[in-house]
Amino acid sequence: MEESDNKLRSGDFVKYGGIYSPLLNPGNFSCLHEKPQRILAAFLADGIEVLYERNYGQNRGLSCSWTLSQTAPSGFRLGAFYSHQSENNVLDTPRIQVDVNPNTMASNIDVLYHPIDPLRFKFHYQLQPKCPLGRGSARLEFIAPTSTSTLHVDNITGPVSFLTLSHLHGVTPRWSLAAEVNMRWGSVEGVTLNTAYAVRYSQSASQAAVSFSTQALDFSYWRQIHPAIQVGVLMASNRQKPLIASIFYQWDFNESVVRGMINSQWSVGVTHRRYFITQSI
Repeated sequence: MEESDNKLRSGDFVKYGGIYSPLLNPGNFSCLHEKPQRILAAFLADGIEVLYERNYGQNRGLSCSWTLSQTAPSGFRLGAFYSHQSENNVLDTPRIQVDVNPNTMASNIDVLYHPIDPLRFKFHYQLQPKCPLGRGSARLEFIAPTSTSTLHVDNITGPVSFLTLSHLHGVTPRWSLAAEVNMRWGSVEGVTLNTAYAVRYSQSASQAAVSFSTQALDFSYWRQIHPAIQVGVLMASNRQKPLIASIFYQWDFNESVVRGMINSQWSVGVTHRRYFITQSI
């Protein structure tokens, strides 16, 4: 016993073989411009929203909300979520989330399921009072160590449906390349195909991305200029609309966040969000 204790006190380190990969999974095609879009999303909503959530254990909970807005569905909604089980504070799938408006019975159903580690399945169904079949969409993703392939089908039960197949691959730790094929059917034009390509350059505190096709061109830039301050630029252009450029920032405080934005159409906005957190001991 004394001999083993002396070995532990000697200060020698024990080396264990590990796994190291310089390349990481870059995400999917839809998250190419995600970092600047998260800041801009605060300016796409207006009105008043009151939300209350209550968790009953780690894998289930209830929520209720009231919204008054011109850009989002208004009214009172009740919701709930349930996950199959929880292990080591990590929620296991399938995860089911439902919310409903008691007045109109408009409902949303979301399902997230990981049948195996590299495979992810998402399903969203929206029940609308004026549409008996509702609107549904499904997404299947295969997540490899350095790439993500996505198959997405939207408006499955509607007269006009969309199918998208995309692939995003991390070529180096900083450079990622992507391609997407979009198919639309059920419209007056019949079946239409469109392809898009993208490239992204990422660092720990900055990111630039460009996506382009025969119909549109998008550019984004994001940078963390301070541990509490982020800035971003978004430019979007397509054949139906003129070029729109937006510059915005986000400043984080201990219990609040401030965001500001100005774009080429002289729209200016500032938002202040305050967090009220209560903890029970």
